[in-house]
Amino acid sequence: MESIWRIGGYGMTDNRLRQLVYGGMILLTIMIWWSIWNFGFFITLFYLISCSFTIGIYLRYLENNNSKNNRR
Repeated sequence: MESIWRIGGYGMTDNRLRQLVYGGMILLTIMIWWSIWNFGFFITLFYLISCSFTIGIYLRYLENNNSKNNRR
């Protein structure tokens, strides 16, 4: 089944997209557990929350900036 979702002009099948998402989730999980094992739970939690806040603020900025450009 072909998907209409595209990256960079190249079509990607749903199965390939699913493989990439699952692979990314597994890799992220391994990295989080490795960080907990090496640095401790609270330090890892602090950095995860800090990164999440930073990404969230950046996405909010992009959304607000995009909506201002669409109103013109």
